[in-house]
Amino acid sequence: RLSLRYARPHRSSIPTIYSFGEPTHGNLGDHAIVLGQYIVLSRAFPRYRLVPVCDAELKEFMERRASYVTEDDLIVLAGGGNWGTLYPHEEEMRLRVLRRFPTNRIFMFPQSVHISGKDDDWKPQIYRDHRHIRLSFRDPISRNRLEKRLPCKPVELLPDAALFLSLPHLPERNMGIMLCLRNDVHGTIGTREKLKVLSWLQNQYLPYTISDTHLERTVSQSMRRSEENRMLHDVARHRGIVTDRLHGVIFALLTGTPCLAISTSDKKIAGFHLWLGSRGSVRLAEPEKFREPAGILKEFVENMAPTELFDAGEDFEMMVEHLHRWGSGS
Repeated sequence: RLSLRYARPHRSSIPTIYSFGEPTHGNLGDHAIVLGQYIVLSRAFPRYRLVPVCDAELKEFMERRASYVTEDDLIVLAGGGNWGTLYPHEEEMRLRVLRRFPTNRIFMFPQSVHISGKDDDWKPQIYRDHRHIRLSFRDPISRNRLEKRLPCKPVELLPDAALFLSLPHLPERNMGIMLCLRNDVHGTIGTREKLKVLSWLQNQYLPYTISDTHLERTVSQSMRRSEENRMLHDVARHRGIVTDRLHGVIFALLTGTPCLAISTSDKKIAGFHLWLGSRGSVRLAEPEKFREPAGILKEFVENMAPTELFDAGEDFEMMVEHLHRWGSGS
């Protein structure tokens, strides 16, 4: 249960956390991260009020309400997979917040790193110069990459905040295989391979559902919780999921759903699987396996069985402790 009090921006003597970079697009993975952030912030700072600032509101906030932020207020930046040069809009949002609030304590929830082109094209000088920012990354690949580029900054390895979500009640598992596959540049299996997957399932008389964690519409803050519950409920109803979406993998862990995860070009799933280690029941497959997918699919289906829900209790306590230390300035 959240103890944080939500508020619109206004001058107040109540200690405040400003949450920047909250999404309004249709990527349910990013919305799941924000909901997980609320849970951990509520535990770490129960007496604070929370002012969410979505990406569409940033310009107006900076022009009209930035002066409401006091030096004692805390600032958090949304986690996700958009840190670096690949997503310039999101990166510019973070840089703008750092420039505007050079003396505030700022915490970036766990991110993945994406740098397109040559590494030398990206010079994160402002992150070096900000004295009170704490950076965290959700996979060892990203953390190790940034430790080399920012040797003077503490770079933490912390879990994706979506792992702190849960469903109040799990539904009956009465559906077949969920296919949750990307259609963007990061997907590594093409139309031909997808058709082979469908053909194999049909030949085996296995029911399947085609779904995605990315909706082709906006999702407002008021819709966020219901949309996440719907997606978790849908995953939980299936006997298994085949996905190249990171949060398809995470939703499988949260619902005890057997998962066949396909590596992607952005290394999100490979990095997360490296962080996950032996926990959970996620089978990682390279995309080459899907050139002729019968073998990998047969093995997955024959070994499908509901698993225990992922226990993120220790990870949650670790993040709360990190936030406590950051919030106190230590």
